[in-house]
Amino acid sequence: MKNQSKYSSKKDLNITYLLGAGASYSSVPIWSEQAGSMVQVADSIKRAIESPGNVFDSKFLESDKYAGFDNDQVLYLNSLIEELNYFAEKANSNNTIDSYAYILFKQGNNSELNRLKRVLSIYLDIWQFYQDSMPFRDFSNKKSNKKDFIDKRYIEWLNLITNKDSNNLINRNHQINILNWNYDLQVELAFKNMHQPDSFNCLTDINSKFKFLYEIESDDLDVFHLNGHHGFFSYENEFYSTASTIFKKNYYEYLKNLFDNKHQFKLRGSKEYNYGLINFSWERKLSEKVLRIAAKTDILIIIGYSFPQYNRYIDKQIIDTVKKNSPLYIYYQDPTRDINRVKRILRFEKLEHNENTNEFFVPDEFLYPEDIEVYV
Repeated sequence: MKNQSKYSSKKDLNITYLLGAGASYSSVPIWSEQAGSMVQVADSIKRAIESPGNVFDSKFLESDKYAGFDNDQVLYLNSLIEELNYFAEKANSNNTIDSYAYILFKQGNNSELNRLKRVLSIYLDIWQFYQDSMPFRDFSNKKSNKKDFIDKRYIEWLNLITNKDSNNLINRNHQINILNWNYDLQVELAFKNMHQPDSFNCLTDINSKFKFLYEIESDDLDVFHLNGHHGFFSYENEFYSTASTIFKKNYYEYLKNLFDNKHQFKLRGSKEYNYGLINFSWERKLSEKVLRIAAKTDILIIIGYSFPQYNRYIDKQIIDTVKKNSPLYIYYQDPTRDINRVKRILRFEKLEHNENTNEFFVPDEFLYPEDIEVYV
């Protein structure tokens, strides 16, 4: 006699997404593009200082909101330009910025690692929030090679995996969990996009409705960033978004805020405020919160992730924990040409592979839940 599977009812399945760099492909540089894009950001700061008419709107330059940069601010911004170019070279010579960070971690060079995190966080802020027209890779199927502010696949995906409650508030469906290897904030920007333009003034506002702030001890985060994320710094156990009006597209104010933050939050001695919210997975033990999500996963969906070797130990913990729950299947969405490598890593018979990059996969079991007979 056949035993009925626990999946005889395909209702209320727990679905976990594991997102990699390919999920943000249309908006954020992948590893091979990090060095070049860091140089572009350094160049944009230089132009803001030396030729503001090529960076800022003419009406803004003529307003009382613009006062240029004083000598101390110019010195600080020039040092930031040097740091961006320095870490761009390190990303280039060590294959990726993550690879160089791993070397620093093994060396115990915490000072340089913390400097890397600060510069990386600022680079991602500027790239994502203030550079809509930043030249990007050459797309053969697009008229323009300029990046998208939000990778549009996130927008369609969040529309499908969120609900609206009786108070007209948008919430992540309780069946969905999101584990994100990226330190970008594309998911969070897509969530902001679902609301009226003035609903959120800064990242803290978004976090109040769609929780992602990494250091908060909660099982109820909407997105778990496995490498931490940019956009915040900490000071005396408090968290601050890197600019109070980060979504008003005021690049000038952001650059001024960077200088102000450096002095306002400077600690005694040589220490500065901490950009530790970019916190690489190999710096710490994997969160029990993440393992609890993995342990109850019925369907695992992996999007745009190449399983880099320095993440492999963490990946193995997550995948092994998922497999102990005997999931219905694992779905791998990536245009890889080496699916056999992925099969060797996952070691799971019920693996489905899709090379489609036009949209993020959402399972029929979630969209059209139904009772069916499944036997083992």
